[in-house]
Amino acid sequence: YNSTELNASFEDSAEHQIHTMTAHNGAVTKTAQKKFGTASYYGSADTMCLTSPASEDWNFGTDDFTVELWARFNTLDENMEFFTHRDSLGDGDWALWWDAPTLGIRWEFYPSNINQGSYTGWAIDTWYHIAVARVSGVVTIYQDGVAVASGACTEDFDCDAQLVVAEETDASSGSEGFQGYLDEIRISKGIARYVGEFTPPTSAFESDQYTKLLLHCDGVDDGTTFTDSADSAPRHIITAEG
Repeated sequence: YNSTELNASFEDSAEHQIHTMTAHNGAVTKTAQKKFGTASYYGSADTMCLTSPASEDWNFGTDDFTVELWARFNTLDENMEFFTHRDSLGDGDWALWWDAPTLGIRWEFYPSNINQGSYTGWAIDTWYHIAVARVSGVVTIYQDGVAVASGACTEDFDCDAQLVVAEETDASSGSEGFQGYLDEIRISKGIARYVGEFTPPTSAFESDQYTKLLLHCDGVDDGTTFTDSADSAPRHIITAEG
């Protein structure tokens, strides 16, 4: 059912084909914490997440790409997903997640992965810009513009799977829901937006020809309308169900 009480709408601000986004199991927006704008995504338990159907926009092939967001952790002691695009392990899939208790930020392209190797420099209740960029077959993970891990990644990312934000591949039974706040969620295809260390963004992202997903997560408390800030993008609304 589509519950008015649980209603939360997230509008995708990227200039690309329409992606239907769905919020699951009480994933909402909250105004108490946000990096930019008026609100952010909030999840507090497993299975709370956003999903979008399979699309070529999530398949980077062997080209450059960037996936990024702002995150504010409620805990560092649980495995938690940021992005998952996976049909089956080792089938052109990819995921970005927090690997507790020792490895920290981890970019996974099964059976390989690139990870920070520690919790150093992370704390709860603090906003961090997290980005993964691939340039010429090398992936680098950045925390607030500083490289924390890097390694070879020539994987051909081509997977017929939905995109999941803030949980594993199955929103109905996932066990690695992100606990905390997310903001400015962006996927860019065909470009490494960061090459070397950089100053973290100081304002909300803007859409361009490389942007495949851009969620500003603006709105009011507990799921009111989110504003699409793209100049000419189609509007893609995420509504809470269940």
